[in-house]
Amino acid sequence: MEASYLRAAGYRGRLLVAGQRAVYHVMSRTACGQFLFDEEAKRVFINLLGKQAGFCGVDVLAYCVMGNHFHILVAVPDEAELEGLSDAQLLQRYRLLYDTPDCPPSSASPDVLEQLLAANEEEGQLLRARIKARMHDLPVFMRELKQRFGIWYNHRHQNKGTIWGQRFTSVVVESSPE
Repeated sequence: MEASYLRAAGYRGRLLVAGQRAVYHVMSRTACGQFLFDEEAKRVFINLLGKQAGFCGVDVLAYCVMGNHFHILVAVPDEAELEGLSDAQLLQRYRLLYDTPDCPPSSASPDVLEQLLAANEEEGQLLRARIKARMHDLPVFMRELKQRFGIWYNHRHQNKGTIWGQRFTSVVVESSPE
């Protein structure tokens, strides 16, 4: 089967595979090549990577975190797979990011989300759609991963501003022809 590609909205030059599972080699560097990833930062980044991947439904196939950049090999499922996602599965994924004492006030707590999903009224349906829109999407996965790590890093080091040099770069990894 031949893959069809689309240009990601707002991501000049970035190709995404449309309509099927795809594997990407993703990279990102710190600003000015600063060596920000010490052993603690690497552990935190890898932990956040696992949580973000679980939430988004992205499979992390391999990763390498170095002092000033990282490489991740990820498989992003087809969005059609979200159709069969039950509310229990959605809630389980949501808890990976938001079942913490420091749940952001702008996000519903997992208990509130559970009640809204069970009621299945307009507010719960809108929230369900907003959460599912963040899943199975490489740009969202990377944006949220880098934001979460940047917030942790800045808080830990009383820093301000971005720690990333630019947006992530990605390459579609295609299987060789048979």
